[in-house]
Amino acid sequence: MRVLVTGATGNLGRSAVTRLIEEGHQVSVLTRRPFQAADLFGAGVSVHEWHPLSEAVPAEALDSVDAVLHLMGAPLCGSQSRDAAKDVVASRIYSARGLAEALKRRQVRLVATSIAIAPAEAGPPVTEDLLPANATSSLERDIRSYEAELEAATGDGLSVAIVRLGLVAMRGGPLAALMALARRGLCPNLKGALIPAIAREDAVAMLAVRLPHRPLEGLIHGVAAVAGDGEALLAALRPHPPGGRFIAVPISLLRRRLGLAAALLSCHRQVVPQRLQAAGAAFAAPDPMPAFVDALTEIADARTGAPAPFRAAENGKGDTAPEPEAT
Repeated sequence: MRVLVTGATGNLGRSAVTRLIEEGHQVSVLTRRPFQAADLFGAGVSVHEWHPLSEAVPAEALDSVDAVLHLMGAPLCGSQSRDAAKDVVASRIYSARGLAEALKRRQVRLVATSIAIAPAEAGPPVTEDLLPANATSSLERDIRSYEAELEAATGDGLSVAIVRLGLVAMRGGPLAALMALARRGLCPNLKGALIPAIAREDAVAMLAVRLPHRPLEGLIHGVAAVAGDGEALLAALRPHPPGGRFIAVPISLLRRRLGLAAALLSCHRQVVPQRLQAAGAAFAAPDPMPAFVDALTEIADARTGAPAPFRAAENGKGDTAPEPEAT
């Protein structure tokens, strides 16, 4: 396949491009950082510059494309400004609008990431067929506005899958922010939290291998079969530093530090990947918690200078929230 990737210089985007190349696909990228992308991927990947706030998608980027993997967006916790959450959603709305317009009436498969959230109050599991009828927060209203931009483009040959991605277990992004807080003796109160989460390996396989080829359309929960246990995540953070003071504080007090990742950490209902399971998807890590422990260990080892098993190309910030990270 010929696959166009947006947000390719982000943590998750780099892994997705690598996986697509390994699968034998011809990959091109659409990015705000063309020189960085060219350095990262080399001559084997075509690079096209695009600034969605000010210009249309360049026509040459869409020549003979079979699928588009849309990961572009501001990092979930990259900014500590008061308007950071709105910036994260706005960056996705503008890019989604531009892509939807460019892909009209094309025989193309579009796979785009959104953010998996569930009500903070305890209750029954949330599946794609049992989503709350009304948005319960301004954040959810914003996310639905973003998804509506993509859903409106479905049809006339364009197939759209919107993946509500959970917290991705990988170095950087929200986990790095959590570790930084833990080193200061702080952590969000995650008692009873059921975090929509997924191992990086499963997130990449879903986005780069499974969904571009499958006819699944509409909303899809990109989460592991087992919810991330908030108290287990706290336990994984607690030893850093060993013996140090550790205070759990309300998530509301840490929103400036955690950005939209705070919404993922606040969930108290399980988000179930019903549509993936019905399609026969197998998860390498049905329970994502061991992957979170490994990622946190990598972050701690990197700070102390110990070797960590990750590719240098996956370090740093890029066009997308690691997502999820996410969204």
